[in-house]
Amino acid sequence: MGTGRDDPPIGGTPGDDDDDAGRSRAGVPIVVLSRPVSTPTPLPAISEARMVDALGRIPLFKGLTPPQLARLARIARERLYGSGEVIFRVGDPSIGLFVVLEGTVKITRDIAEVGEETLAVLRTGQHFGEMSLIDDATTRSATAIAHHRVRALLLPRRHLRDLMFVDRELAHDLLWRFVRLLTRRVRETNDRLSMLSSSSKFS
Repeated sequence: MGTGRDDPPIGGTPGDDDDDAGRSRAGVPIVVLSRPVSTPTPLPAISEARMVDALGRIPLFKGLTPPQLARLARIARERLYGSGEVIFRVGDPSIGLFVVLEGTVKITRDIAEVGEETLAVLRTGQHFGEMSLIDDATTRSATAIAHHRVRALLLPRRHLRDLMFVDRELAHDLLWRFVRLLTRRVRETNDRLSMLSSSSKFS
């Protein structure tokens, strides 16, 4: 299991558009500032057996067979974020599914006439970023922040999609669980937005 160091850097990889990179049309060098997203702290690799055990305790993966959990364990990467660190922002590349092992994660988004609003608070055993597996959109639709120190697992989008393509039973189980969860989250978000809209009218 890796630590995520081989993930493509946010904003593209070196060599993209080599003829124009770092230079304006007039030939004057320019500086491009990257988003202030935290770099996760590398963690020592843990054994596959321990990873399988950790995955088996996550509600999303309960009921999966030992071989399926083992395949997931091989692609999972453990990451650590300090309190207040940004895991990703709106518009950042969607690199995969995150599962919270320890700590609390806030999912936020800026809403017109309201400002930044917390859409969800996720704790141990919960997950986020599943839209990257269902939707072909390649950017994040919300911001994720470590509310407290967070230890999480990242299942990279490309590897997880490849695994689901090979194991159709796994794909069916996971996609059905994602759909049920997303339906509930959309309903809760709509209720929250309705309340915010109503309160703004009377403020």
